[in-house]
Amino acid sequence: MNGQDTVFYQVPTAVEKNIKVVAFFGKNPSNQLIQQFSRVEKLASDNVKVESLKGENVEKAATEIYKVKPLIKAKSAENILYNEQFILIDKEGYTRGIYDGTDPEDVDRLLAELKILIDIYNKGKD
Repeated sequence: MNGQDTVFYQVPTAVEKNIKVVAFFGKNPSNQLIQQFSRVEKLASDNVKVESLKGENVEKAATEIYKVKPLIKAKSAENILYNEQFILIDKEGYTRGIYDGTDPEDVDRLLAELKILIDIYNKGKD
């Protein structure tokens, strides 16, 4: 973007010229994960794609395509499994953030960063 943004891994299959939020759902997603995902879905539009990956190949997609690994929660030593994470990907396919999909505060951060990214791209259209 402007050389000052934090970006991570570029997901080869995610370059779609849209901002993308990807969620991974295991076999039995928690109600909290589903509730938080519904908050993110409200921001879906022509420029923002919200996608949930489900089924038998979720772990493979999470670990091999999106390079997601278990994270350690900041508030405890507990791991956040791949199937509880949301990923924010910019229009160029770069991972911009990884969030705990069961933590309302982390999802608040995702929503704020998503809105900022939308604003950055909208200003670039002028």
